[in-house]
Amino acid sequence: MPIYALIADDLTGALDAGAGFARAGLRGTMPFSGLPEDAGEADVVLVNTTSREGRAEEARRAAKKAAAHLRDAGIPRVYKKIDSVLRGYPGAELAGVLDVYGGRAAVAPAFPAQGRTTARGIQYVHGQPVSPYGGDLRAALGDAADRCDVFDAESDDDLARIAGHLAAQPEYCVWCGTAGLARYVPEALQLKPGLEARALPPPRAERVVVIAGTAHPTTAAQMNCLLAAGWQHVRLDLRSALDDAAQPALREALSRFPSSGRLLISTIGGLTVEEVAALHAGPAVTGDRIVAMLRAAACALRLEPGTGLIMTGGETAYQVCRALGAFVIHVTGEALPGIPLGWLELPQGTYPVATKSGGFGVSDALLRTADALVMPLRD
Repeated sequence: MPIYALIADDLTGALDAGAGFARAGLRGTMPFSGLPEDAGEADVVLVNTTSREGRAEEARRAAKKAAAHLRDAGIPRVYKKIDSVLRGYPGAELAGVLDVYGGRAAVAPAFPAQGRTTARGIQYVHGQPVSPYGGDLRAALGDAADRCDVFDAESDDDLARIAGHLAAQPEYCVWCGTAGLARYVPEALQLKPGLEARALPPPRAERVVVIAGTAHPTTAAQMNCLLAAGWQHVRLDLRSALDDAAQPALREALSRFPSSGRLLISTIGGLTVEEVAALHAGPAVTGDRIVAMLRAAACALRLEPGTGLIMTGGETAYQVCRALGAFVIHVTGEALPGIPLGWLELPQGTYPVATKSGGFGVSDALLRTADALVMPLRD
């Protein structure tokens, strides 16, 4: 059974924070059931409550339910992953976890490798306060604030020192942060791999599909980099009938994919900022329609052995995985900070996988992530 656990409100957050445990030789697994007993031989179970959207009270209930499952499984401490720009319901979810585990929570949400820092209790991204709550962490924590202590950090050295300090404070059963602090948890808490946890090999792919459903400008720039490198591209027509989701262009691209080996499936790839705004302003383009299109495209893939899958955007990744019937994702490492690599277990087999938050990474991050999935084959 797992010795530690992490609770996140979306898939990419669970996995990018989980990569820190893989760096320490621990096996981190995210079961799509959310249940620790379905994590197999994992040392660390990663739980995605899929609660970023919706209402605060629903988010609190989801986090509380996840924490109760973990506590009942005998896991004495948990890590509550918080969004690095304070999206979702950080206070409500942390309150739900504290309702179960008690004590106080240590909150250190900096992620310097992605330009996220904390100073005087304010969360910054690339030097500017994040939009939600004006970056004020006490405001973001809401009802949980009186049970929390906030720690500033502007570098990885700061986070390492914080982890060392917290390890000596038993009242902190719940640590709350991003992938930044998570990478220092194993050493600070002296977490060791279990004897039953077999080390997994690094993911190896012969060809790569990128599925991008996010409209974040960071991901848009990364898709342009793929297009400049000559990748095949299918932009799903969000205005078409849902029955036509597996459109002719997608079918043609999939027929050529085994020989080309590089395919981007997107909703906005190659469009200008103005074109993206106009597309999403139309009444036909809703969140539900985007989800339906992505799920239909995923079902049309018919993944062959040796195909690697990169998904960007937490909701995109979750919906694609559910459409494919995913059981678990095992995290084995990182392509880049905040971009985890691993293995995706599907009914028909196990496939190399990488995920990325829409706002993470430099302009060539997707290209470098694809290379990371393929490069081991050239060693």
